[in-house]
Amino acid sequence: MHEFKRIRSDGVRGRNAEHTAFTLIELLVVIAIIAILAGLLLPALAKAKASAHRTQCINNDKQLMLAFHLYGQDSDDITPFNNWGFDPKIPGWLTVPPFNKNEADTNQQKGVYWKYIGNNSVYRCPDDRTNTPAFKFRDNKLSSYIMNGALCNYQIGGVLKKYKISQFRADAIVMWQGPEGFVGYNDGSDSPDEPEAKIHNTGSTFGVVDGHVEFMKEKIYRALEKGEEKSRQAGRWWCVPGDVKGGLGYLGL
Repeated sequence: MHEFKRIRSDGVRGRNAEHTAFTLIELLVVIAIIAILAGLLLPALAKAKASAHRTQCINNDKQLMLAFHLYGQDSDDITPFNNWGFDPKIPGWLTVPPFNKNEADTNQQKGVYWKYIGNNSVYRCPDDRTNTPAFKFRDNKLSSYIMNGALCNYQIGGVLKKYKISQFRADAIVMWQGPEGFVGYNDGSDSPDEPEAKIHNTGSTFGVVDGHVEFMKEKIYRALEKGEEKSRQAGRWWCVPGDVKGGLGYLGL
């Protein structure tokens, strides 16, 4: 009886030993399956990450547009100075010079939006790479976002032209994402004909006067903006109040 148990026990141990080790073929099959699953999952994960970053960027733009309106409420409906050139005499939405152009995380506190936002990360798109030569090349390292020069009628020098928020059409575009490697990205504002970001799969976020934010692919927003230039009529981008051309005279049109 004892011998039977010993033989049986030995036999069980032997059978288990046979099945605890992988053969080379089995190991290669497992590796191949893992590789196939990784190939299927990684693009989906990358797409999900890109979608999350775009959502965060839209939320940033919404907070900036909320600050735009809160400032208006505190300023008799006047729009903030768009930092069309860093005029040291005028506090702008983004900052007031002088400031260190290589310091990207403190100068926003001088801007008129800061008391409504109070968070540096809102000024930065999560896909705006701060460790690239293109980022180091640009003068405006304070924000991924940039305001429309229409808010001051693309004016340089003299008495600053000011408008009320209510003077703009509700669907006017007043904020977008600046291109990271563009020499003209040197202050807090730009004209609509200049390059815009293609940071989210060839698209950008756009802040609208009524407070909402839109996402548009480059080919769409560029066609719409160029359509306004061709027609020489005010529109969503060229939107200077009271100007039938919306400020296109800035381009000599």
